[in-house]
Amino acid sequence: MEDRTPAILRGLAGGVVLASITALVAHPFSPPAAAPSAGALFLVGLVLGMALGNGPTVWLMTAGVLSVLSMGAAYSIGARIGSTGPWVAGALALSLFLSLYLPSLRTVQRALLAALVTVAVGCAGAFLGLAIGAALTLALVFLAAGCFLSVLSSEEGAIALALHSILAILSMGLGYAAALLAGGVSLWVPLLFLLSTLTSVLAPPSAARLLMLLLVPPNVFAAFGYIIGRPIGLSLQLVLLFILLGGGFDLLLYYVSDTRILRSCGARVVEEAQLPRPYAILKALATRARLPPPRLAIIESDAPNLFSVGRSPGRAVVALTTGLLDTVSDEELEALLAHELVHIRDRDLITATLAAALAAPAGGAAGHLMRSSDRELYPLMLTALVLVAPLFVLLLHLSTPRGRERRADEAAAQMTNNGRALAQALEKLEAGAGRAVLSANPATAPLFAINPFGRGWLSALFTSHPPTEERVEALRRSSAGAGG
Repeated sequence: MEDRTPAILRGLAGGVVLASITALVAHPFSPPAAAPSAGALFLVGLVLGMALGNGPTVWLMTAGVLSVLSMGAAYSIGARIGSTGPWVAGALALSLFLSLYLPSLRTVQRALLAALVTVAVGCAGAFLGLAIGAALTLALVFLAAGCFLSVLSSEEGAIALALHSILAILSMGLGYAAALLAGGVSLWVPLLFLLSTLTSVLAPPSAARLLMLLLVPPNVFAAFGYIIGRPIGLSLQLVLLFILLGGGFDLLLYYVSDTRILRSCGARVVEEAQLPRPYAILKALATRARLPPPRLAIIESDAPNLFSVGRSPGRAVVALTTGLLDTVSDEELEALLAHELVHIRDRDLITATLAAALAAPAGGAAGHLMRSSDRELYPLMLTALVLVAPLFVLLLHLSTPRGRERRADEAAAQMTNNGRALAQALEKLEAGAGRAVLSANPATAPLFAINPFGRGWLSALFTSHPPTEERVEALRRSSAGAGG
């Protein structure tokens, strides 16, 4: 898929990478020269990033992340045993050499994912190490392993590694909270690290993703409670109170996230009398899949698309745009509704729904930025989005992996015995997305059959869909193989 990252973002990425490397190299030899050298190389990287294409910039980001992490580890080791300069210079040379042999990442989005996964794995090591008195050692080991695995693995492998790491971090966060109450941090934290690892390995991936999402609010609330309570000597009381508030937020989100998402997309639930033919098709498919028939909602939009939400099969709602009903045939509509029923049957809607609701603040900012004509506000919003969006992007990708759509395509083709119709429908949706952009929160992009928010770089960050052409090709191959 073509990567259309704007030149200014390529320049900023190049500038930050070169400035970070320069500061780490210069500081051990001449600390006063580190800042001006980093500033000068930032300008060089800015110009190079804007002048180079996406391919060289992605390699620069990948090599830069590996170099910065390696040199940071070398700096820590050198500070302990002396001779920091040679350690840092050696780490730079080794990381650049290894970068030449790493497989090329296709897009800036994939390079960003590799960087975020590396940081997540390193943080998991640091959290565990703090509890047992080996923070530096485990952080370095986990960082090195995370960096190589995130680059060498497939995208789904990198996402799975991040899921394990984030789940471990959130579990250990509650372990630190338990240690405030009962003591024994060296017991609670390793125990919860072990339990989270076993959950990641033994539990179904959907269960691990749901647990990760449910642990986010209590940890965030507990962190705020500790920050507020520590200066006034009430850290324990406020941490416990805020954990309870986080649990209450989980319950609220669990029960209202589906209606909140429907409202954000302008969807309204309609009765069977208003959409008799789609309801008839959906009921027939639901009977075949042994599911309660979902309700249908309509979105007044020319962009042909659909999505489903709900915390259980009995609460599921499938939302269709008016543009979809005007674009596809009954046969193609049946294939698309079968695709949504597969998501409902596999019970992965709840994780996708919760993730979209949690990521809605960053998605809303991104949507406003894409539509905004206020150029004075643009730099401020872009800066804020660059700081917080990667975390929400990682959350969305962990909760809605790309394989989810491929599996639903395959199962829908088997359910209808008509993969050709689904392939044709996806092509029509893709063509329609290029003509009309849906007005909704970009954080809801993973819920839709295809990314409905255009093909810009910012909307691409929030989508977890595989390229539509790959999905169509796979459906046509399987349909030809089955003779259908």
